[in-house]
Amino acid sequence: GFECVSLKAVMTGVTLSTTGQSDVVLPVDSTPLSVVAELLCKHWPGTAPSLFVSGERALSPYSDESLASVAREGDRIQVVCHHSRDATNDRSDVRVPAIILTGFLGAGKTTLLNHFLKRQSEMKVGVIENEFGAVAIDEALLAQSEQQAEQVVVLDNGCMCCTVRGDLLKAFEAVRQQMVTSGTRLDFLIIETTGLADPVPIVRTLRQTPGINSHFRLDGVVTLADAKTIATRLAEAGDTRSREVYQQLAFANLMVLTKIDLVSGSEALRTVSKLKSLSDSSCQLTAAVRGVLPGKLLTELRAFALDSVGAEVEAHASGHHGHSHGHHGHAHHHQPDCDSHDHSCCDHACADSHDCCEDHSHPAPHPDDIGSFSIVTPRAVDQLKFARWIRKLTKIPEEAGILYRSKAILPINGCSRKLVFHAVGDVVEKDFGPDWAPNECRECKIVFIGRRLDQDWFTSSFNDCTVPLMRHPTVASPWANVAPAIASFLGSGDAARMSRVDLGSFHSLQVPLGGAGSHPLNNQVYLHSCAPISMVSAYMNSFTASKVKLATPCNTDFLFGKPMIFDSAAEVEACGITFQEVAETLDSDTQSSIIEFGWRRETVAEYIGSLSSANSVSTLVKASYDNNGDIDELRFRWKMSPAEQADLEAVRVSLQLVGGKSTTGVYQLSFHSVHPGFQVHIPVDDHRRPLFETEVLFHRHHTVWTHLLSQSEPFLRCLVRIKPVNSADGPLQNMCGCC
Repeated sequence: GFECVSLKAVMTGVTLSTTGQSDVVLPVDSTPLSVVAELLCKHWPGTAPSLFVSGERALSPYSDESLASVAREGDRIQVVCHHSRDATNDRSDVRVPAIILTGFLGAGKTTLLNHFLKRQSEMKVGVIENEFGAVAIDEALLAQSEQQAEQVVVLDNGCMCCTVRGDLLKAFEAVRQQMVTSGTRLDFLIIETTGLADPVPIVRTLRQTPGINSHFRLDGVVTLADAKTIATRLAEAGDTRSREVYQQLAFANLMVLTKIDLVSGSEALRTVSKLKSLSDSSCQLTAAVRGVLPGKLLTELRAFALDSVGAEVEAHASGHHGHSHGHHGHAHHHQPDCDSHDHSCCDHACADSHDCCEDHSHPAPHPDDIGSFSIVTPRAVDQLKFARWIRKLTKIPEEAGILYRSKAILPINGCSRKLVFHAVGDVVEKDFGPDWAPNECRECKIVFIGRRLDQDWFTSSFNDCTVPLMRHPTVASPWANVAPAIASFLGSGDAARMSRVDLGSFHSLQVPLGGAGSHPLNNQVYLHSCAPISMVSAYMNSFTASKVKLATPCNTDFLFGKPMIFDSAAEVEACGITFQEVAETLDSDTQSSIIEFGWRRETVAEYIGSLSSANSVSTLVKASYDNNGDIDELRFRWKMSPAEQADLEAVRVSLQLVGGKSTTGVYQLSFHSVHPGFQVHIPVDDHRRPLFETEVLFHRHHTVWTHLLSQSEPFLRCLVRIKPVNSADGPLQNMCGCC
């Protein structure tokens, strides 16, 4: 993880040596330590210096002090090193890269920021500065560098750790508008937080707000720790579960140990060891004095790039992770169960056993209950089950621990590309990465980092969403070329059956045919046009098990109800997850229906321009309940009215329940949005209430507006569950962890 490298002063100079690397000899002269650091990087590939310790002096690797001023012949200098990150710069991504600069009060964030702005002249840099208190005391400190920064936005009287921070969203919008107005694009954006801020909600805002994520790209979290006070801060945090200081360390991608000139060498080494034990193994660590740091450490972080995540998973799962100094528990669970064939939607044989399936584990205790472990298993993930499992990660049972980070590289049967997964707190994301190499061992590799993690819970729940790994076809199949053409004329049920003919046909139908998919009321599903055939099969199985009815609106073309239309595999996945959740909580008295609230497109566009002064009401939708042969028809409208949310323009959601007094029974209801980008859950205790106001707020930057404006005929798809109030089975169960 981090290495102590001897620099032993001899008569001919200073010898730099480390295990497995060639020695570097320098004369004891005016060579600056910063040059020594550069030499280390060149001669010891993959590593970078974090800290120099000479006797009882702690020194920054970016110091201009000469080697002669810190070393004498016969002295021993320790160099703490970390593994360097080398992420590929994706030039096709034209968004403005951004970092979150955090750390406790007094750690030196503004000093570092000032130095960065002063030293760099080639980049156009924007700054969003946050200060806790009625007066922005850091604003005066920033004033000296405002000429160096292209834009400076100061947020007063609050912290960014709120779930939705109105002025943070406004700040991003102000930066974007300024770029448009001036015609000048920023090269880099820094969000400096108050010392009290939990970084996760800020990560969530950057990564999951469409209006921000489409223009700005989060490159990482930079956390500053004061070498003089961090040990006291950690002790003061105690054993409480909500500890911003631990959060800031756990979620850091780059950790900067500041004010090392105020502590002894031995204190600095103990602090580095402690910080390493509390951070992710991929986190880079370096020391700085008075904010002096190479700008590229900030501008080239790229911690969220797919290749960075993939490399971190490979290193951790193989045991070559960033710091294996006995503080983290790493349990690598390899499960050679390829002989237990459970093929779900296909009957093909799975991969033969190979050397990489060998069992091994090496857990180690950790005094602070903060640790990591990885699972490596020669299986593939079921896309729908894995997506359902991801949702569970956002609401982990308290007894299972606190998950700080998770990341994975996963194979999907029939897919040539790696599925890359990354979670920061409750912000979870997945995307397809590069192709698997022809001879590469395909297996699930997933890493968990957190506090008091219950390995059995995570291992068991993850294994539940895996399936046996199928062989990749080595001989061209005659079916591979003709299967897609034939499948284009078949419903998804018949296409799924055809995919079982051989490996070639299955693999070819894992690539969607193209175009929108549909699920009509007669259940003649045609979804393999927009989703892999294995996902479609799982979708149909989940739909059947859930006993959900389609109650989509009628029109002149569809007198009994329109089909559900799907434009992407993500939409199919979201609906399939909903069916899985319904099936898990099914009881004899609950009946569920899919409904779609609709609007005219021009109405939606006009309404977004006047959120603060107008109401919007959807079309009327209907759902029925079969009460022992008596059919009760329930009707609803979705209403949005002006509201305020954290000083941000927003609307409040209400439900108009129409004709409730004409039914034979009294019902409790639960509405659940069905969308890959957001979840809305609304419980209603009595359907006879004509207007049910909710606590659901949509601010102007919410994903729902992007969703509605992307459609020619805007609609919001929801599941409604209906159950009699006096049911012997009791009230409606929570369908998912966030209900």
